[in-house]
This record gives sequence, C-alpha cells and structure tokens, in this order.
Amino acid sequence: MEPRRLSEYATAGWPTTSLRRLPLVALLESNAITAVRLFSPDPDALRSLSGTGISLLVDIPNELLPSLANSTPAFSLQWLQSTIFSLISPTQVKYISVGNEILLKDPYYSPFLVPSMENLHKALQTLGLENSIKLSSAHAASILSNSYPPSAGSFDPNLGSIIIPFLQFLTTTKSPLMVNLYPFFSYINNPDYISLDYALFRSRNVEFDQNLGYENLFDATVDALVYAMEREGFEGIPVVVAETGWPTGGGAEAKRWECGGLQWECGEESCGECGYAEEAWGWG
Repeated sequence: MEPRRLSEYATAGWPTTSLRRLPLVALLESNAITAVRLFSPDPDALRSLSGTGISLLVDIPNELLPSLANSTPAFSLQWLQSTIFSLISPTQVKYISVGNEILLKDPYYSPFLVPSMENLHKALQTLGLENSIKLSSAHAASILSNSYPPSAGSFDPNLGSIIIPFLQFLTTTKSPLMVNLYPFFSYINNPDYISLDYALFRSRNVEFDQNLGYENLFDATVDALVYAMEREGFEGIPVVVAETGWPTGGGAEAKRWECGGLQWECGEESCGECGYAEEAWGWG
C-alpha cells in the first residue's frame, strides 16, 4: 500500500526582500507556476499578482499576533481588508498562515496563536470567506519528537498546551496543518539511520510500516505528522507542505533533490531539465 499523502504543495515561495528586485509575475508565468507563498503581505507583491489568477498563501508576520489576539474580530476584519483585500481579490487567496514556525523559533508568540486565528476566522466569516480561505500556521517538522517509523509519530510533549487547541481549531474550521518540511535536516542529524538516497527521492528500497510502503523520507515525514495528530485524537486533518527544499549550497545533491521532488509530484519517470526548480519548490 502507498503512503496516505494527505497533503498539498505550495508551488513557490519568495522572501519579500527579493520581490522588489525580480520581475515577479513574468518569472512565475514563464515557469508555469500557478501558486506562490508570500512570507509577508508585501503591498508591491500583492499589487503585482492581482488579476493574474495565481493562488496565494500569505503569511502574517509573527510580531503582529499579539495585536490580532488582544483586539476584537472587527480589528482583524479591518486589518485583512486594508492590508490584503484592498490590494488583491480574496478569490486569489487560498491560505493565510498566521505566523511562521512560532512554536520553536518564536515561542514568545505561542500564547497568541490560537486567539489571533479565532479573531481572523470570525473576520472571514463576516466577509463570507471562511470556506474559501483557510487559516493555519506553518510549523517546522521538528515539532515532532518522534517521526520514525511514521506510525510512531508524536508531537513534542512540551508543545502540548498550544498544539492541542491549535489542532482543535483546525478541526473546527476544516483547515490544514501546515509544515515546513526539509528532509536535509532529518538526514544530516541522523545519517546512521537515514540514507542520502532515501532523502533524495532515489532510493530503490521500500520501507514498510503498518502495511504502508515508503520510498522516500518526504512521504514518511508527512505520514508521521498524520499519525501524531491521530495520537492526539484528531483524524482527517490534511497536511499542506508550505515550504520545502534542499540547501542551494548542496551542489549535486540539491539538483538531485529538486529533480526527484518534481518527478515525485508529477509522477514522471525521468528528470530532464529542471530549469527554475529552486523557485518551483520554494526554498525560503
């Protein structure tokens, strides 16, 4: 049997510092990229993308969460309208990530995560957008304390006070768990247990766990997250991979990872020319 793959993939991602220097829309369209993650609601980027039909995942910066959490839904409504929807149609926004890697990178903001999401959700309800735009928050895959084998997946117990209400919010609003997934880090931290081929989508072996076969570390990590959610009593929450990649300094390995990842996503047999694969996979 194949992995469950309860996941979607954001097609490309750029830090906003790059957006002002790049012919953004031309670059996306020339590479047939139809979805992009913005790491902040940059006005210039939103204006440039408006009307293109490109779907967006828009991040809300971590430092804004206290204001959103401690204010009213009306404040969140005003913020959404003035910061995002005045610059681009809501029909182009598929996801909003409320913060990025807060639990591990900026734990100070953790208590504000769910309250800010609740206020933003009420604002989306007021606009009638709660079904078309889903709220989540992108987390590092290292929120897992155990990921091998996938069926043993479990969250870091120190994060439980935030993870449980966060997962409850996702269940209630039918929203996905977002993860920034970098197989490189798992490989480099566990080279005795994880082969480079397994991390690069080129392993010829299949690892079995609970009657599911895994040909690569990417699939295995996604399913470990699914198992971790089920362990906490939350079933059916989809996983969206908001960010992934291989270090550009990795040379040949980076190229192999890009090609292997594109083959995996498209179901292709051979790599051929990868072209702008770095943009296509959204190294942030």
